[in-house]
Amino acid sequence: MAVCHELAHIKRRDLSFGAAVAIAERLFFFHPLARLAAREYGFWREAACDAAVIEALGATPHDYGRLLLDLGVSAPRRTLAAAGAPWSFENLKRRIVMLGRSSSPSAGSRVAAAAALTIATIGLVPLTLTARITPPADLPAAPQPPADTAGRDRQARPEAKPQPDDTAFVVFHADGEATMSGSSDDMARARQLRNSGEAMLWFRRRGTEYIVRDQAVMQEAREIWKRVSELGNQQGALGARQGVLGAQQGSLGGRQGELGAQQGALGQQEAALSLRESQLAGREAAADNAPERTSLAQQQVALRAQQRDLARLMHNLETQMQQLQAPMEELARQMTAMSKEMNALGEKMTAATAEAEAKMRDLLDRAIAGGLAQIVR
Repeated sequence: MAVCHELAHIKRRDLSFGAAVAIAERLFFFHPLARLAAREYGFWREAACDAAVIEALGATPHDYGRLLLDLGVSAPRRTLAAAGAPWSFENLKRRIVMLGRSSSPSAGSRVAAAAALTIATIGLVPLTLTARITPPADLPAAPQPPADTAGRDRQARPEAKPQPDDTAFVVFHADGEATMSGSSDDMARARQLRNSGEAMLWFRRRGTEYIVRDQAVMQEAREIWKRVSELGNQQGALGARQGVLGAQQGSLGGRQGELGAQQGALGQQEAALSLRESQLAGREAAADNAPERTSLAQQQVALRAQQRDLARLMHNLETQMQQLQAPMEELARQMTAMSKEMNALGEKMTAATAEAEAKMRDLLDRAIAGGLAQIVR
């Protein structure tokens, strides 16, 4: 089963994907949910391989669970451990629980994954990135060469290709904010032409570069993207709230993991006591004299008292676990509501961006026609 687990990792190319996740976790070290997302990826990667082992070998969840218990808990490592040995008691418990469940993700997990992806895309710097402006649909078609009606042989000439509309722009505001549609090379080029701290519009239209320093044009550009900026701020604030909820969920999950570890330890003690009691019962039945049988019976009574004590402790732990379930469900409900709100903001952002692009295209045309756009290359 352990070898099959490792082969499942190889088949799934988990080393390559895991490296990508590790890089992303380090690049977004400042993001409140980056570590949580990486940890959840690691858990579901191992759970997927666990399920693959059970399916491929026809092993029972009980047998495979015993394997995980035998492997115990290992410290996190950069490489895959043998049979994906769990790195925490919480992780061990979750994987064992998953062995008896369907491999299909629940609605809650899908919502949580969607929320995490949505949060990860929120801009954390004052630079507003927009989609590249697409060419308008009413561009005139390239002229067609006249037909050769004389029928004379002529050398074929290549047809002139229309210049593509490669419109890109960067707007620098005096307060340090910037709005752009283009590539990092466009941003670097615009910065070369900008005087320190000045408000300036750089744009490229069909291979020609322009700069605009007219304050009226700059103010209109700010107003065009004002709604997009406001929606981005709302998304950022909502993402921060989701981050707080995620941290609370992580804290409750950690507490549940601790309780689960205690339950596991008590379960092992109960199993050991039951085995000891069975052994004493066998010896009592085979005893040849009354004093020995009496002694063995007294030991069994003491074992049963210990078992009752363990049962009470187990019941207390189960009660604490149930008490944590309600706040966890409430946090999940709030996260679901916030995810819907984030989706609604995303739709508004799409519409606002499309509207701003159209207005920005018109502004660039008017700046060129009015002589406010200076050609720089």
